[in-house]
Amino acid sequence: MRNIRYLLLLIILLPTIVLANDNYNIASCDTEITFANDNEYTSSENIDFNFNKENTLVTKTLPINTKNILVDKDYFLATENESKIIKIYSNEFDKRSYSIRYTIKNDNKESNKVNICSNYNGNISNINFRLDLPNTISEDNIKFYINNIELTDISFYIDNKTVIGNYPNLKETDTLSFSINYDEIYYGTYTIMCIIIPIIFALISALIWFFYGRDSKYKINRISKLPKSISLLDIALVNDGEVTEEEAFYLLLDLANRGYLEIVENKNNTFTIIRKKDYDGKNYIEASFIKALFRKTLRVTISEYVEVITDNKNHPIKELVNEISDDNLKANFKRACNNILGLINANEEKDKYFEQKSDSKKLYLIAMIAIILVLVTSLPFIEMNKLFLLPLAVIFSVIVLYILLYFVSIINLKNKKNRIEIIIILA
Repeated sequence: MRNIRYLLLLIILLPTIVLANDNYNIASCDTEITFANDNEYTSSENIDFNFNKENTLVTKTLPINTKNILVDKDYFLATENESKIIKIYSNEFDKRSYSIRYTIKNDNKESNKVNICSNYNGNISNINFRLDLPNTISEDNIKFYINNIELTDISFYIDNKTVIGNYPNLKETDTLSFSINYDEIYYGTYTIMCIIIPIIFALISALIWFFYGRDSKYKINRISKLPKSISLLDIALVNDGEVTEEEAFYLLLDLANRGYLEIVENKNNTFTIIRKKDYDGKNYIEASFIKALFRKTLRVTISEYVEVITDNKNHPIKELVNEISDDNLKANFKRACNNILGLINANEEKDKYFEQKSDSKKLYLIAMIAIILVLVTSLPFIEMNKLFLLPLAVIFSVIVLYILLYFVSIINLKNKKNRIEIIIILA
């Protein structure tokens, strides 16, 4: 009867005796897992082994897509059953430490679980882990598992993007892992800055517009005749902010209407402009236009210039003709336009009609736009921990800012079509 009891006890304990690995045990495993992005990470494990027998083989099983495997002591790497297996052989009876490093890219989008110091053919007495994540998380975003069963009694804490914890007594048959719910990920400090700073700048811009940019309310009086102190070019400047060559044509018609010029249509559908009288007005721009329009374009030699200067004669190039015909009308008109456009579009002329208190604040707005561009373009590099690429973000921001300012300066935003084009460019 006693022998039967011993036999029964042996049968009960036999699986434990067979499965237990008494050749060695793992005293501790300190691991650091660093994420390059959401689905690729590098694990560095420092393991302390206690070898109880000589000629002991330790194995660690890794996924087939593991790369950059490094072990600081002699090891073998084998591929078996769609897995990579690290084999460490010890022929000594002592305590030894190993460092193992490898990189895994998780191609399975449905599973984002990451193993911690698992898949050794032996028990681990103590595990210390450090997880360096790409984003800041809360305790609600991370979960730990033993064989796909959620752990609730694991010890860990979170410091910004780092999770530090401990787990004791991991059995050979168990797998410790964790997963992060990126759908509920907390925004990092830099990400929050990228959200808050543009909002603050938008409020500042609104305040600048409110105090400095709003149009003053003036009493508008209806008049039937344009005041003598205001020309058609002044109206074009106020309306569009800049006078173009097409709008300068109105000055030609205005001068003809006031009797300074006469426009004659010839039989062959050409035109001749006749200077009827000398300009006696006080508008310097109009005087410059007439002078450039009717100025002779004679070619003179250097000796003739010297003669003119020496004898105080009238310079032939400054003499005015009384009429210009189709032969040189186009060239003279273009020259006259170029002459006055530089004058009418000068800041001195614009200052007569546009208030400068808001114009002086545009540098602040440009600076805020530049800061927002740098923040937004730098965010991906910072989240991926690619700080050496930050100069590229700055260069890209400068180029984008230059393009935006260029298009804003050349496009008439009062035109609906142009507004649509600039919106497309910004998008």
